[in-house]
Amino acid sequence: MKKINKMVIIFLLITSLPCLLFGQVKEFSYDSKKMMDVGTMYTYSVKEIGGEKEMDFYFYIKDELNIAAFCDYSKAWTQVVIVDAELDPRTCSFKREYSKNPFSYMKIYGTDYTEIIYDFDHKRGVLNTAQFNNNGTLKQYSIKKDINIFPVYEQSMFSLDLWLAFRNYQGDYSDFTVSALNNISVDTEILHYEGKEVINGVKCDKWVMTQKGILAKMKGNKKTIWIDNNDDFKKVIKYTDTKDLFPIGKREVTFVKREAMTLEGWQSFVEKKQEAARIRLNFPKNN
Repeated sequence: MKKINKMVIIFLLITSLPCLLFGQVKEFSYDSKKMMDVGTMYTYSVKEIGGEKEMDFYFYIKDELNIAAFCDYSKAWTQVVIVDAELDPRTCSFKREYSKNPFSYMKIYGTDYTEIIYDFDHKRGVLNTAQFNNNGTLKQYSIKKDINIFPVYEQSMFSLDLWLAFRNYQGDYSDFTVSALNNISVDTEILHYEGKEVINGVKCDKWVMTQKGILAKMKGNKKTIWIDNNDDFKKVIKYTDTKDLFPIGKREVTFVKREAMTLEGWQSFVEKKQEAARIRLNFPKNN
């Protein structure tokens, strides 16, 4: 009888441990009809935590379902990234994301393009990547990942898709889960509300995101998002990520400004930033 009781106690501890560690966790609750601030560009500065690397990050709201972004890595690495993404209102996630390096003619190791397509009806994400090897040859591969929790976001672009999902959030500040897609796996992450905090003079809602599971929690990697909840479009004031990701490493992303811009103005802005990066990197023009 004592042996049976011990087994029951062990079983109860194992099954209740996630709740003890994380509390009650809900799914992301959102309003898919929330409007977007079409024709708006956001500027952010990115700095390495505890280091000297830095870069600039911009994104533009093209229409209700499409955004564009420009990641200027040229101060820290040998490329820039131009991104186009389509939103899926059913899940508050990107439906398709395509990134390209306009300096691919230089055939630099680890650069070229990535395309991510989410097949939400079959709960799957498909990652198509083409990258240059050390000898300048192109290597292409495709990875399929099952996704069971939405929204899903892609980690390399400072979690921008998750930032946009927060615009539609209508939960009660309880913990909730999301999926994080990377080249290796799909991780389940938990967002926990930590209250109000003033960042750069703005009163923000502070959310901390950690991977689900005991081992992940022990690693200590976490992302923190500070959101201006008084803003109609829930702009992110600050974002930090303690995971060491190339090329910036552990990073801090800070809101700089928001401005109205036409689509033609955005395209001209990107062209000028791309040319400035080319000159900084001392690349020849692509004839």
